[in-house]
Amino acid sequence: MVSCTDNEFIVIDNRGNSDAHTDSSSTEQNNINFYARIIDYSSSRASGVTLFQKGNVARLDIFLYKGDYLNKASAYYKAYENGILSPVSGPALVLPSGMYAYYFISTNSTSNPPLFYNGIVTNTTNNPLSNGTDYLWYYSISNVIENPTNLLVDFKHCATQISVKISNQNQSNLVDWISYASISPPLLDSNTKWNLYSGKLTTITELDSSHPLQMNIDTLLMHQIIFPLDSIAEIPMYISLKLANNDNLQGYNLSLPTLDNNSFIAGRSYEYTIELLNDSVYITEATIAPWKEVNEDGDLIPNY
Repeated sequence: MVSCTDNEFIVIDNRGNSDAHTDSSSTEQNNINFYARIIDYSSSRASGVTLFQKGNVARLDIFLYKGDYLNKASAYYKAYENGILSPVSGPALVLPSGMYAYYFISTNSTSNPPLFYNGIVTNTTNNPLSNGTDYLWYYSISNVIENPTNLLVDFKHCATQISVKISNQNQSNLVDWISYASISPPLLDSNTKWNLYSGKLTTITELDSSHPLQMNIDTLLMHQIIFPLDSIAEIPMYISLKLANNDNLQGYNLSLPTLDNNSFIAGRSYEYTIELLNDSVYITEATIAPWKEVNEDGDLIPNY
């Protein structure tokens, strides 16, 4: 719970320990509500908006400016309705008048996001980071709060999205369904991090060819979320398809080329269109596309 009562700013650290700091500078107590949405910056500008989905959880870290130091409070919030955040436990946030900075993070799921220590999440067994997770981040600084107010949380995607769709233009090689699809994901290790203050995930420079990452399948569309990549010219992919003219599954290997000078950039969604021709797979189009919002099961959300 995060609250300010009788001018006490309750501070809860990353380990759940709490401390109370008296705020003698203000007697005003202000109710604060949060409304959350996800902004698509895939094409380097805001091009789409999706409400933060019902059931998903986010973590608030809020800082009260106090001269040369900051008081901090943390709490978990849940969307009990699309776009409306409420504390998981306890009453709504109440703050004394003052100047604040605050951060929200989420894995765009019903799970609690990982814990930050000194502003950093480091990939560990007990606090893991992973491909396939939609890391969301938002910050706002120098907010002067003097009255009860509603604050907007505009999440952005910190990871990278890869999607591949099958074009059934070739009538001699029609695809009935996709049985399986995977890519070689970025190789994460103990140096992999997520920075609370910048929102940046570590950019990876090596692929993990030994542990393929299974892609989510939606009819003839395959998609997955990975850590950003640099110094990588292409991502190997494998797909298994059921063709209309063959009772057996057919496997294909292909490579997804970079569209950003050997990089797969954070916040971008790379979409590839493929077609079967003479028992081979060809990429017919590659583009930076709008982000495909999905639920935690990997399914496209209904309003996409």
